[in-house]
Amino acid sequence: MKIIYGLIFLVAIGVILIIGYRFFNKDTIYIAVAGPLTGDNAFYGKTMLQGVDLYLEKINQAGGIYGKQVKRLQFDDGGRRCDRVPPNDPAPRKCAKEVANQISISPALAVIGHYSSEPSLEAAEVYKSKGIPVITSTATADDITKDNPWYFRVTFKDSDQAAVIANYAHKILGYKASYIFYDNDSYGRGLKKSFSNTASKIGLKIQNEHKWGFDQEQDNSFKNNLNQMIETLKTFDEKEGILFLATHPTEAIKVIRELRRLPYKLPIISTDALSSSGFRKILNRYPQEKAFPGYYTDGIYVASPFLLDIAGRQAQYFYQQYKKKYQMEKDRETDIGISVVTPALYYDATMVAVEAIKQMLAPQEGTEVATHLEDQRKQVRNHLRQLSRLENAVEGVTGSLYFDSNGDAIKSIPIGIYNKGKPVTAWYQYQPLTAMPEANNLLRNILNNNIIQVNDKFMQKAQVVYTGIDFNDISELDLNQSTYKADFYVWFRFLQPNKTQQHFDYIDFINIFDPKDNDIKKAVL
Repeated sequence: MKIIYGLIFLVAIGVILIIGYRFFNKDTIYIAVAGPLTGDNAFYGKTMLQGVDLYLEKINQAGGIYGKQVKRLQFDDGGRRCDRVPPNDPAPRKCAKEVANQISISPALAVIGHYSSEPSLEAAEVYKSKGIPVITSTATADDITKDNPWYFRVTFKDSDQAAVIANYAHKILGYKASYIFYDNDSYGRGLKKSFSNTASKIGLKIQNEHKWGFDQEQDNSFKNNLNQMIETLKTFDEKEGILFLATHPTEAIKVIRELRRLPYKLPIISTDALSSSGFRKILNRYPQEKAFPGYYTDGIYVASPFLLDIAGRQAQYFYQQYKKKYQMEKDRETDIGISVVTPALYYDATMVAVEAIKQMLAPQEGTEVATHLEDQRKQVRNHLRQLSRLENAVEGVTGSLYFDSNGDAIKSIPIGIYNKGKPVTAWYQYQPLTAMPEANNLLRNILNNNIIQVNDKFMQKAQVVYTGIDFNDISELDLNQSTYKADFYVWFRFLQPNKTQQHFDYIDFINIFDPKDNDIKKAVL
């Protein structure tokens, strides 16, 4: 009888949803957003919605898509898989698979989400079978997009970020050995595997007994493995090795707090999980971090999908708009700088989805606009697939947005270092190699550690140079001629490990010339 009642309940809910969706405005375009809106991870869902809403507000104020307003439908997956929900849970429908099924009978043309890898993996099969395009900004497990032509992501995947992190630890930071502490789920296992494989190829030593994996489904697994690692690290020279931390934010904070109790400061390098808004928000609950920002985190290297200080003009505009709209909510983060990684990524995901919908609805010669929801969703997916080259990329807040054959974004993987409680750009970065050099030059650059191989692609080493202008005086302002006289200094700041070597002999100002002789000016350092 319980099974019959359960089936009747599910059918009734389905009928209610179908009837309800008939009353949606046909002149409105709908996008679904799926993420953890309640529970322990509700903050992540909140920042997802902020990014989505900020872009939709911009689009709708500009007239929408061909005069149609774009609205979001929000769905709470609780940040969990349905196959892991306890039998007596009071909200069993707040899980990924059930949410995906609800979205399938909604009028949504595309889905933004899910936040983390486990719910995304469970929902992926539903979207694939129902034919719904979905874009995630934060779920990084490789398997999400693998063999699934309906799933896309605007961030990097785990195997790529772990490979870059291993190269960075060994070839830039100079560590000879590494230790790994990881979550034994799809996220942590994928990171551990890619990091270990890369390490073995480049000569970064990792002994099997220096890998500690914990299972959140088992009691005391985390605590036992953490204690084992702490005991092992007490007897090792911290100058030789660096810890690769491949966990989610909550567990990462627990690990970091325990490691900071050691008599020395163990070097740590980690993933995008430690650059998220949620990580910093949770960390700031601790008195030491509140009183001294960076007490636990300063010196930790992290991969981040978005670092504001090396982002472009659109990113700066986004930051100002985001701060203006959401800084009303006062918390500790506003005192140390708003973390905009998650909202920036979901702003970009919404931008890509809207662009694909716009292309689907655009009148094209010899092509009719689909009228059925199923066909429209397929066309949106096809337009996402066409974003396959840099030339036709969508220019987003976090960079140029286009996809490889798996639906994964092709973009750089910035490395930040925590300073006073927030990640800032590290002095050296790896960027995608846009043009392959000749074979001899390629080999020479690889041997000199200037070019690295990250799975099926190459990346090149780049040095970060900070620049700015200090004005002394502005005079002779002529509004009619739009001219003025300025006295100013242009300054450049960069890391120079070997002070006997001059990295920059001069800097070319390629768009500045003297009207008298049309001569390009050079700044000699």
